[in-house]
Amino acid sequence: MEFLVLCLLTLVPFHVGLWKLFQKAGRKGWESVIPLYDLYVIQKLTGKPPYWILACIFPGINLVVLYIIVKNLYGVFGKNSWLDKTLGVILFFVFTPLWGFDPRVRFIPPHERPVRPRSKLREWIDSAVYAVVAVTILKAYVLEAYKIPTSSMEETMLIGDFLFVNKMSYGVRIPMTPLTIPFTHSMIRFPIRSFLEWPRIPYIRIPGQISVKRGDIFVFNFPEGDTILLDPFLYAHSYYDQARKIAQQYRNNDIDAGLEPRPDEVYKSLGFEEIRRRYKLDNRPVDKRENYIKRCVAVPGDVLEIRQGVLYVNGEKVSQPEGVEQTYRVKTTGVVDRRLWRKWGITREDLEEKNPHGVNYSSFIVNLTQAQKEKIRQLPGVLSVEPEINPPMPLVIFPHSSRYNWSLDNFGPLRIPKKGETVRLTLDSLCFWERIIRHYEGHQLEVKDGKIFLDGVQSESYTFKMNYYWAMGDNRHGSLDSRFWGFVPEDHVVGKAAFVFFSIGEGGLRGIRWRRMFTFF
Repeated sequence: MEFLVLCLLTLVPFHVGLWKLFQKAGRKGWESVIPLYDLYVIQKLTGKPPYWILACIFPGINLVVLYIIVKNLYGVFGKNSWLDKTLGVILFFVFTPLWGFDPRVRFIPPHERPVRPRSKLREWIDSAVYAVVAVTILKAYVLEAYKIPTSSMEETMLIGDFLFVNKMSYGVRIPMTPLTIPFTHSMIRFPIRSFLEWPRIPYIRIPGQISVKRGDIFVFNFPEGDTILLDPFLYAHSYYDQARKIAQQYRNNDIDAGLEPRPDEVYKSLGFEEIRRRYKLDNRPVDKRENYIKRCVAVPGDVLEIRQGVLYVNGEKVSQPEGVEQTYRVKTTGVVDRRLWRKWGITREDLEEKNPHGVNYSSFIVNLTQAQKEKIRQLPGVLSVEPEINPPMPLVIFPHSSRYNWSLDNFGPLRIPKKGETVRLTLDSLCFWERIIRHYEGHQLEVKDGKIFLDGVQSESYTFKMNYYWAMGDNRHGSLDSRFWGFVPEDHVVGKAAFVFFSIGEGGLRGIRWRRMFTFF
């Protein structure tokens, strides 16, 4: 309602003034109220190329183009000073009608205006503006470069890979936060924002070539990135995950002390209170949350389950992609020659991240692909290579409830929500759908006297408004993925990984991975 009132208070006087300016220029006043056509007329009056108005259909960059178009319009009515143009653009709803009704303001056709030689600086500025417009449109709607910052997708993707993400594959998502500094995202490492949350555009996606399929490597905005920690060392960490880990520790302490575990909500409350006490927090809209890249392993309507580290979808074992890593415990008779390991692609992170207190060479944990596991098994001195199964962590692992004692390696079965599908709401099942209902689909949810209320109405079922997906990293024990935070809503999907265009590892330029160039997915 406030947005509608603001539009009326600004756009109505602007178009009234534009009507008068058009009449002064010998045009029909009604031409000023037809969207896009009014911009075409302005381009004709100012002698500028009409094709520039095509950029006005792209949210975000359209604001830059509109600024240039309106500034040029004021110029043909004699308002050429920097102050006039700046005030005219910022306070367009004041100065446009003011100049429109001022009899002293008259139209000066472009061919009658004095020709001012363009300085080198002006030429550079004009070229820069054109480049910003073109690249911003390309970045927002076609292809965007992305750097792999973590090992969560090893061995399929390596730290230091630079790839392009195709935003047209699944359909172009119209930017929901259009007022953004070009070439920036959320800038959460800095104490400033690169965007304004108002105005907001509702979720709109132009139909794409394909839909998200099982096995696709896709990029999405981090679903739990609505709240972030304003800390330079934890900016990429999940606020919710950090709080749940603290909650789990409180629960473990009670169990170790021989105490009866308290209700889950008590531990969660302690965890979130501690996080809020330690750090400053901030919020982010959907399209300004951190970009994550994972593999889609289940699509809407699928039933997913993990048994002893093996993934099943709809009851069938899923064949693992070649680069998928699992965690194994390796037992040996002594020191193993690790020069071969590096040759086989086993990185320092694969070993040291799993052994934080040092490597005991008689028994240690390491991330391995299936091929690497078989090679290590055949080395002299290796006694066994067995899967390392993680213990249950009910408050850390989705659905964050001790009713479901799930772990990274024993999880589910769980049905992935599908648009239009209806589920029964009970106190036991609510933990699966609570975040969807509250955060992703925007309903008020309350539990009173053992009954569930949606938007103030007692409800026993819920129908999903969007499709959802399940994402997992190929580094199965080194990935913050859906097993921790749940479903990926369709309005968070950014695009499909296209190809690696550059890759660099340790050693600077000497570490360029030439073989990974133009690796397609």
